[in-house]
Amino acid sequence: MRKETSEGLHNDIANILGNELVGHLHDIDKATALRLTYSNYRATQAFGVLVLEKYIPPAELTLKQVIATGNHELREVREWCWRFYEQQLPRIRYERDDAIGLLDAKWDDTRTFAMQFFRTHFRDEDWSPETLVAIADSVNPIVQAFGRELLTRFFKAEDGLNYLLKLSQHPGVSMQTFATNYLAQYAAGEPDRLRELEFYFRSVLSRVNKARVAKERIFAFLEQEALKSDEAAQYIAVIIAHISATVAIGDKARCIQIMRNIHEQYPDITLPVQFIAIPEHSS
Repeated sequence: MRKETSEGLHNDIANILGNELVGHLHDIDKATALRLTYSNYRATQAFGVLVLEKYIPPAELTLKQVIATGNHELREVREWCWRFYEQQLPRIRYERDDAIGLLDAKWDDTRTFAMQFFRTHFRDEDWSPETLVAIADSVNPIVQAFGRELLTRFFKAEDGLNYLLKLSQHPGVSMQTFATNYLAQYAAGEPDRLRELEFYFRSVLSRVNKARVAKERIFAFLEQEALKSDEAAQYIAVIIAHISATVAIGDKARCIQIMRNIHEQYPDITLPVQFIAIPEHSS
């Protein structure tokens, strides 16, 4: 629509088209409906939604186009997006990897709808580890937390290693901490697995004044693993030696403690510090 020549003209036209002439709009195509929906005028936008709902077959719209309406400034348009999800559940399940994009909506009401929708309508078989990790990988802390909720709810033991490896690649502190929940069960006693996680270990342990919980869990895990075999001890000693040279004094003391324990069990392993036994004095 063009700029109003008199106040209320757009509303009047939209009312006529949406009521008296609503049965004569079958020939409006998708492109026109979307142009109306994204018009600069609210009355036109509302009319565009009416056309989308009544005359545009859902199959003609891509999910990206639907998700975009979830970010529309007009609530009526956003509500149409929500109804689309509710009414097209089989399709949403089939196109889940695109459908989860609604979780990153800028509007709180759309994001809230999306979280409740996936909580309510998606079952165990509707998720894959990759999709769940993708949700948890959001830059929005609220969506990250929702992703962790879903990961916990739909966790399958056979996918545990997959979760660990994918979560360990996340740069965020909360996700790195969450990944520690899988260490003991899916990486313990596996030197090759430890090597796959080296970047994760170094990334967390190198943080300055951050990730205290994740750090201590990783220190404890590596200390435990180092005492299981000479192979693991040699590998872990290299990581701890490097970390000890770069971290604050509190973490440095923890590194020295681990290296001392490694030295006591495997004295031939080269370490950057020397441990000297204190001679006992006879009384």
